[in-house]
Amino acid sequence: MKRLIDFLAERDLTKPKYWTMDSGYDYTDIYEHILFEQESQAIIPINKRNAKQPPAGFYDFKGTPVCSGGHKMYYWGHYKGVNKFRCPHVCGKVDCIHGTKWCSNSNYGRVTKTRPKENPRYISTPHRDSRTWRKIYNERTSMEEAKYMESVMGVGLITVAGFIAEIGDINNYVHPKQIQKLADLNLKEHSSGKHLGQTRITKRGRPKLRGLLYRVMLPILANNQEFKQLHEYYTTRRDNPLKPKQSMIALACKLIRIFFALCQKHVMYDGEKLMNDIERNLDLQEAA
Repeated sequence: MKRLIDFLAERDLTKPKYWTMDSGYDYTDIYEHILFEQESQAIIPINKRNAKQPPAGFYDFKGTPVCSGGHKMYYWGHYKGVNKFRCPHVCGKVDCIHGTKWCSNSNYGRVTKTRPKENPRYISTPHRDSRTWRKIYNERTSMEEAKYMESVMGVGLITVAGFIAEIGDINNYVHPKQIQKLADLNLKEHSSGKHLGQTRITKRGRPKLRGLLYRVMLPILANNQEFKQLHEYYTTRRDNPLKPKQSMIALACKLIRIFFALCQKHVMYDGEKLMNDIERNLDLQEAA
């Protein structure tokens, strides 16, 4: 934690609004430091650590208050660092045998408010069980996957950041061809009758994503031996050799597939394994 704080201080970076971490960082000291020293909100899942039940006053381990009837109170949003919870019976979430008069004389029902400073570990704004909290936490996965993409020799942080900004969470895709279609890097031959036109990309996808993938090929071909060998093979092979620009488009599609595989398997780039897989596929094609 201290190293991260020092990293931000050295670079004069602004304090983030949220600190998103996995459950391994679920310690009270971390919550208190982020809240009181950094004036930010920690977005960390609770690690139960063999706890059989939540603390007194909470319905679950997500910091949801329990009503006097023993029901989970309904989250009504947050404002200026305060979470608001309403009577679940009034909100139509449960059918309480006691009705509304059990805990409040108001038709609005009982209202409970929670603040992170009361219990920095269990209480957060937004509430842990809310859609907003989950959305913020899920963005953390994109940051984690950035390190896998950046492990490809020739790919820098700016490229990775631009790639994520264009496609969003890579886990939302089930196949790399979906990203390839988004960039529209498919080669198409423009022909009419007996006339054979040039083979070009259709340019119907996202131009920024397509441009980013094409431009990154220059530093990759200069620094990545595996891509350099592939580029040489594509442009000099005996059957259907590609022009240099066509080869770069094919390699951009290859890069998408590599990004997808690295993020799915949570592994770093291995150039030797890549070449072994390619050589194996070429041997199978020649044998066929």
